[in-house]
Amino acid sequence: MKKLIIITISWIFVALWMGVIFAFSEVNGTKSTDDSRKIIEKTIEKTVETTDKSGITNIHPENKDIKKVSKSLDYPFRKVVHVLVYFVLALLVCNALYQSGLRVWKLYLISIIICVIYAITDEIHQLHTERSGEVKDVFIDSIGILIGNVIYNRGLHIFKKRRSNK
Repeated sequence: MKKLIIITISWIFVALWMGVIFAFSEVNGTKSTDDSRKIIEKTIEKTVETTDKSGITNIHPENKDIKKVSKSLDYPFRKVVHVLVYFVLALLVCNALYQSGLRVWKLYLISIIICVIYAITDEIHQLHTERSGEVKDVFIDSIGILIGNVIYNRGLHIFKKRRSNK
């Protein structure tokens, strides 16, 4: 009974995270860009504030300069977010599959298939919103998926090794 609860909770986390991805895909493209630029601007401002307080810098850039940097960092920032979001999805799917009893190569192959199919469907979903679905985003998402699978594999290996040494 306990194992069934763990399996169910693992898959609930997968579904919730997929829901988060779906919700972000629903956000208007302009609003999404504005939101990411605001995050970048806040990060720059906090970084400058911290370096000023610590004596590393003593010049605060003008708001127009921060906006210019924010605009140039927007695209790479958004792609890193793609990688991170699908990295988390891959970890959650790997865990759910592992809890469900899959092992070794089947676990990672099925995890990759589930996550890539979800990335594809997410881009198709974006075609039906005010955003654009991009094939390159599926490849970018796949980087996060592969990293997530490798990290899960290494973590599982370390966990098992430590457990067997006790």
